[in-house]
Amino acid sequence: MRFRSFSMAKTFTAMLVGIAHQKGFVRSLDDKAADYWPEIAASAYGQTSIRNLLHMGSGVPFKELYTWTPDDDIWVWGQLLYAEKNRKRPEVIVEYLNTKTSRETDQGTRFRYATIETEILGRMLIRATGRSISQLTEDWLWTPMGAESEARWLVAPTDWAEATGGGFNTTLRDYARFGVLLANDGKREILVQPSTKIVMVQTAVFDGASGRQDSASWGRIWELWRDVLSSLGGNTESF
Repeated sequence: MRFRSFSMAKTFTAMLVGIAHQKGFVRSLDDKAADYWPEIAASAYGQTSIRNLLHMGSGVPFKELYTWTPDDDIWVWGQLLYAEKNRKRPEVIVEYLNTKTSRETDQGTRFRYATIETEILGRMLIRATGRSISQLTEDWLWTPMGAESEARWLVAPTDWAEATGGGFNTTLRDYARFGVLLANDGKREILVQPSTKIVMVQTAVFDGASGRQDSASWGRIWELWRDVLSSLGGNTESF
């Protein structure tokens, strides 16, 4: 069965941005997002480089609290994308982004986790290539990778763009295939150890959002991964 990736989708999105750059659809990672999505030129996000959006380094204030309350920016963003009143109204996304005109810090000077930055990258990529994220995933990743099963992207009814911050869905075996792809390219994201080509895919649930877990919960997960890697002869120094 397919499992929703949640934020692992951000890695798929970043890979697609990199391939788009390699293929010439994106001229430079130092181009601004608004170079490809001019409607958001008035926003600080639009004036942020693709590179800094990939690094979540826009410096634009964004609270990702997972409290699902009006003071939680990720909740506000989700309501904008999925509320029935906004169905087929892509202009509300542009209007919202163009209200974000200030930064807490200069771009590129601070990392702060913000799903909205990957969501902006996805929409920028659609405009840069003239194709959907689903089409790009199929042609640039899934087919060349030799995926076993059909994957799916969730889409936002506001503008019918894919949820590039967390809406990718596929099977465990194909998540592992993608991990092998990353391992062979010397990168790590799901748990991948390039030196030994070990790839692990874990499915589990917490009682609450991952950003609010106690250290003991994370400790148990890291202990599991450490011990498995060690038993397979892997190097666990990075832990």
